Amino acid sequence: MAAMSYERRGGGRIDQLEIREAAPCDAAAIAEIYLTARREAVPYLYRPHTDDEIRDYFARVVGDRPSAWWVARVDDQIVGFMLIDGEDIDHLYVRPGWQRRGIGLSLLDKAKALSSQAARTLHLSAQHARQGLL
Repeated sequence: MAAMSYERRGGGRIDQLEIREAAPCDAAAIAEIYLTARREAVPYLYRPHTDDEIRDYFARVVGDRPSAWWVARVDDQIVGFMLIDGEDIDHLYVRPGWQRRGIGLSLLDKAKALSSQAARTLHLSAQHARQGLL
């Protein structure tokens, strides 16, 4: 599936953003975004897995299904990702330092373009958005 490119300007938004399917080589960047965002936004949550176990998980599953894992890229850096599991969005994270620039919204736009049902069944915790996961 072809990548979608966005041009965003103003309000701290970025100029060039590419949304494309994730490849197995993106797993390390995805794992680091996940770990960093959760560590910074919700450090009090119980962590049943070590960082290395989480990295191993992403290495096994990223790119395992077509049209499931998506990344947001600025230049050559992955700045966000999402996992679409059937008609549900299972993960959506934006790298700390890149939040509040429209990246999460662009990922959601991609999910809507892929399936209007996914957009209707999305349950987003506003608390997590306020705490910086998005």
